[in-house]
Amino acid sequence: VALNTETTDRDYLFGRLLSVMHHIEDYVNYKTDNKGRETNAMKYWSAYAQKPAYTAKQIRGSLQPYITKLNSSARNYYQLLLEDIFGKLEQTNAFTNVPLRENYLLGYYSQSAAFRTKDAANQEKEENEE
Repeated sequence: VALNTETTDRDYLFGRLLSVMHHIEDYVNYKTDNKGRETNAMKYWSAYAQKPAYTAKQIRGSLQPYITKLNSSARNYYQLLLEDIFGKLEQTNAFTNVPLRENYLLGYYSQSAAFRTKDAANQEKEENEE
């Protein structure tokens, strides 16, 4: 599933946002030996689809301790990604609690696939450097 970083489709953007918030927490859990711990994004999945703006605010608030555990490069990367998505939602006045249509799933899984590709490339790079 190819990631569309140019779209301003509200549902797709909210899906991407959920994926980013999940990935941040999951990544930090993995690095700190909390593997397998359910992320807040997964806990609030159903509520997110019904009240996306409110639930995104809740999940984003719970992310701060995880963000502080990232190295500066990763922190900057994720902050810019979050700013980009939130910015697109703001530009289109789409940051509302109107329930999401199914298209948010495409955004979520496209963003998740992009993370997996990036993670695999980073792991291969690290192995080649050893």
